Amino acid sequence: MTLLYQANDNLRFGLGYVNSLDYGTPQFVIDPLAFGHSLHARMDAELGPRRLSVLFKYDVDRRRRFDFEFRFSQVIGCLDIFVQNRDFPRSFQIGVRLRGQDFIERLRGRTVKREKDYAGTGGK
Repeated sequence: MTLLYQANDNLRFGLGYVNSLDYGTPQFVIDPLAFGHSLHARMDAELGPRRLSVLFKYDVDRRRRFDFEFRFSQVIGCLDIFVQNRDFPRSFQIGVRLRGQDFIERLRGRTVKREKDYAGTGGK
């Protein structure tokens, strides 16, 4: 179940509850569910070309935080440069993503200039 609140055009909050069940005997060590009941809280803020996202996850059964994630990104032209850190699974990423729609729009806006001699005849 999720509840979202849009404070304004640039700020959004979310709260969620997850209830998971598993049955049977897991075949592999990684198969069992890591968390059965959890609460999630999220905040997304857009500040012009910048975006900040924060995600907090709390395990209700064990009464402890099991994940915290933050992500900061900056849009520059058709590129989205980001830094992301996450507790579970543990990861830290710095990267660049190509924003496909913006890239295509930039290509469409270009003026194509070609010589009239397409066949390589030297214009004769």
